Amino acid sequence: MIIAKKYPLKVRIGRDYKQKFTVIDKTTGLGADLTGWSIKAQIRASSDKDSSLIADFAIDATGLPQGYFYLSLTDAVTNGITADYGHYDVMFTDPSSFDETYFYGPITFIPSPTLKV
Repeated sequence: MIIAKKYPLKVRIGRDYKQKFTVIDKTTGLGADLTGWSIKAQIRASSDKDSSLIADFAIDATGLPQGYFYLSLTDAVTNGITADYGHYDVMFTDPSSFDETYFYGPITFIPSPTLKV
């Protein structure tokens, strides 16, 4: 059994962003083996699926057999974000095509005084 977790994020505008997430199997306490699963993650203006799309996360899913993955945004993507806040979720689809959200929450976008040159 896997439990959904609300996890607030903070993303700096104009900077690269990368965050590791681990899915824990509640019965074993270990990383859940997610071999064969797919992941999609988006940021929207509100938690409503019809609200405007702010960005799609890039996903590194190479750690799924051990229960972890990374969500990331490039500096070019974050530099184009004009919102102060947003909402994200991470949709997992298992090999039988059943989908579920295991991570979700608000995102605060923070201006960065120092940018890449």
